[in-house]
Amino acid sequence: MYSPLSPQASLSAELKNILLERNMLSMRSRMKVLHALNEDNERYMEEKKKALRSQAIREILTTEITYLQQLETLAEFFIQPIIEKKLLDHPLIVTLAENIKTLYNVSGELVAGLKHNPENIAQVFHKLAPFFKLYSVYAYDYIQILNVLQVNIMPARII
Repeated sequence: MYSPLSPQASLSAELKNILLERNMLSMRSRMKVLHALNEDNERYMEEKKKALRSQAIREILTTEITYLQQLETLAEFFIQPIIEKKLLDHPLIVTLAENIKTLYNVSGELVAGLKHNPENIAQVFHKLAPFFKLYSVYAYDYIQILNVLQVNIMPARII
């Protein structure tokens, strides 16, 4: 498996260079050895590529799971109490809660798709691509929510 501490060149690439530099074998033997080393090097590069791809998919999945948990915490411990206790009575708070639920559902679908079919990550993202536009709506509403919070909460802190 590939790790950051792995050598940059494979052993077969190093052997190939030595054989070419020292001219130790007959032409026929050298060609056989070089062919075998090339095959070994191709296998090594393919394994390295697979390992990097697998590592990237795991990273995406881990990040999405963490994001999902954070959305859940935000909704459960912050947004829901604000709405239930009517701490801020503004339509944007309800919109924010709805946006968070929607993003939670999209992220949940992404996690489920990645867990179910990690080898076809492109299909999972392609299926959910139209829903990623919801993040721009969330971002716009987020800016509006910050303005509402600054107007409604900041003066209370000053007093």
